[in-house]
Amino acid sequence: MIPSFPTGATLNSMYAAAARSGRFANFNSACRAVTGLSPPSAYHLHTGFRSEDFCRVVLDDAITASELLHRHTLFPLLSRILGDEAKKKWHRNLIFGSPAIQKGFARIFACQYLISKEWRICPECATEDLAAHGYVYTRLPHQLKSEKHCTNHGVVLMQGCTCPLDANDWSTLERCPSCRDTIYPINDFEYEVNSQTRRIFNGILRSALTEDSPHLHPRTRNRAMRSLCEKYRVDPSGLLKKFCAWLKIRDFSDLSKLLGIRVTERNLHSFFTRGAADNFNLLLISSSFAWQQISPAAKNELNHNSAEPVHHNVPTTNATSNRSSFITEVQRLAEYFQLHPNFPNAVFTGDIHLAIAMAGRYDVFNFIQSLSLESRTYMSIEPRLQSLVINY
Repeated sequence: MIPSFPTGATLNSMYAAAARSGRFANFNSACRAVTGLSPPSAYHLHTGFRSEDFCRVVLDDAITASELLHRHTLFPLLSRILGDEAKKKWHRNLIFGSPAIQKGFARIFACQYLISKEWRICPECATEDLAAHGYVYTRLPHQLKSEKHCTNHGVVLMQGCTCPLDANDWSTLERCPSCRDTIYPINDFEYEVNSQTRRIFNGILRSALTEDSPHLHPRTRNRAMRSLCEKYRVDPSGLLKKFCAWLKIRDFSDLSKLLGIRVTERNLHSFFTRGAADNFNLLLISSSFAWQQISPAAKNELNHNSAEPVHHNVPTTNATSNRSSFITEVQRLAEYFQLHPNFPNAVFTGDIHLAIAMAGRYDVFNFIQSLSLESRTYMSIEPRLQSLVINY
C-alpha cells in the first residue's frame, strides 16, 4: 500500500502514488485493478466507484470504504441534494459497485461541471506532502473549477495538464515531463471578476465537501422556500432580487460565468416558484441561499420533519392491485416531497418532460429512486412508464 496520505487527497493522486510505489505498472493498471476500467471516467474517479475494492487493493484496508467516500470523494457534496432513500442507495452502490445501478447516478451527476480537467496543486502542500508522505497528492478542494487559492496556505494554485499524475516528476513544478506543457499559476481574468460571488460559492462547495452544511433534502428545500416567502411576505418570484443581492451579482451574466452555464431570469424564477432546477450548481447555491435566510427555529422544525416514509413492500397478486399500490405511493411521495399538485399525473402518463418541467431533473430522480421496489418493478413492465425508470 502507499505509506500514508492526507485527508482530502484525490483518488486520482492515490492511484498515482500506488503506481509510483511499484505496486502497479502504471496509473491505468491501478485503475483497472479496482474499477475494471482503463482509464476510468471523471465520475468514477471523483465519486469513489467500488470504494471497497479500492481500500482493499490500493490501501490494504487502512481505512473503510465509507471513510474513503466521505473524506476523499465528491460524495458528501453531491449527495447533499438527495433524499434519504436515494442517498443510501448511492452510498451502498458506490461501495460495492454495481455498474447497472450506477448508470442512473452517473447520468445525473456530471462531475465536469464541478471539477477542473487539468490537475491543480498547491506548492506549499506539495512540499509538506513530500516531507510527511513521500509522495505529492492533489487535494479535492483544489480541483473545484471555481477555486483559485489553497485555503490552508492562501497561495495561488498551480495548474498542470491532463496527463495521468504518475507521468509527472514532482521534483520540480515547472513542466510536465510527458507532454512538456508548462505548469503555471492560475491567473484567469474571470477569477478576478465578481470575486465576492466566487468566495460565497466556493464557501458553499467547501462546506458541503466537509459535510458542514445542511442536507438539502427535497422536502426540506421546498419547505424552506415557503418559509422564506412567509418571512418576507412575498411570492416566490419576489425572492429573485434578494437572491441576487445576497450573491452579490450585478446581472445574470455574472452567474452564468460562475456556474459555467447560461442562467436566465426564467431559470431562477422556475426554481423559486417550483423548486425546479436542472443544474447542480444552481440548485446547490439557490438552496443554500434559502437555508441561510430562515430562522434557527424554522431550521430545527424542518430538520425534524424531513424523514421519508417507510416502504412496505407487500406482494400483490394482480395487475389491478399493482397499479392501485403504485398510484397510492406516487401520490403519497409527491405530497411528502411537496411537489407540484399535477406532478403525479405526469408520472402516471409517463410524460418525463412534463415531470422535469414541474420538479427539475434532480427531484424527479430523487422521487423515482425513493419509490419502493414494488412500484419500480411495476413501472419497468408498464410500457408508457418505462422511460422514467430507465432514465432515473
